[in-house]
Amino acid sequence: MKCEDVVRLLSEYLDQELDAELSSELRQHVRSCQNCQVVLDSTEKTILLYKGMEKRTISLARKAELFEHIQKAFDRPLPGDSREHPENSAPD
Repeated sequence: MKCEDVVRLLSEYLDQELDAELSSELRQHVRSCQNCQVVLDSTEKTILLYKGMEKRTISLARKAELFEHIQKAFDRPLPGDSREHPENSAPD
């Protein structure tokens, strides 16, 4: 098994949806690969932290404000993008 395989199968492995053979191969690879050990460990810890968090709700007004802010960010031209500035466009 290669590192790319571990990353591809990680979610299924953590959800215990892999068959026994693939799970065994993944565990064997992780034992011998420091990078994959870090990926697996940090992913497991992230899931545990997330599960331990209490759910928060956002008011409708705050949600609308956030979406408006996001929309404005998408509407702004990127730096150096002259297509969004008619004054910088060549005349037709």
